[in-house]
Amino acid sequence: MTENQQFCGKCGAPLDPNTRFCGSCGQPVASPAGAAPQAAGAVQPRTTGEQVLGVIAGLNKRKGLFGVQSWNLIVTRQRLVFALMTKEMMNDAARQTDDQAKAEGKGWMGRIAARFGWLQLMVDKYAGMPVDQALAEQPENFALLSTEIKKVKLERRTNSKQHTHSNHLIIEAVTGKHEFELMGGGMDEARELLTTALGAAVH
Repeated sequence: MTENQQFCGKCGAPLDPNTRFCGSCGQPVASPAGAAPQAAGAVQPRTTGEQVLGVIAGLNKRKGLFGVQSWNLIVTRQRLVFALMTKEMMNDAARQTDDQAKAEGKGWMGRIAARFGWLQLMVDKYAGMPVDQALAEQPENFALLSTEIKKVKLERRTNSKQHTHSNHLIIEAVTGKHEFELMGGGMDEARELLTTALGAAVH
């Protein structure tokens, strides 16, 4: 995907260069510079980079029987971008929060507590990064177009044996089902953000 990739202003699908109509929904594409403007009220396609509406950090996904992968979810109106969080990235973020706490004169306990703020570093990182750059950061990173998403559920589950609770995000898309556990909490905030991007698809 190129840096100047454009997206349909109606459905969010990527557009081919010099195309006149969206291949997904048929929406007319903005005319080249110097051409007559569209009629008043017409939807203008995006001609600049996507706006990041928000980032949900710390999504855990099962891999195999015992493995777990951690992801950050970058939310735009056009798509959801899933950025893999490697151990190196987590360690670097933990070191940054530890160094900051140390510079602020916090003791050992304060520095330990500060390390739990590393998720905010992930949020800040991806909120300020171009979406295509985040998508290309790791080979495993992937995106789901908004038009591909059929249903999004956020639910709280209770383990009666262990007396614990967990929050889960389930995304049903035309390409399959994706389920994550929200390790950073904030299920209400996640629901609000996803509803802003996806509307009635969120339950």
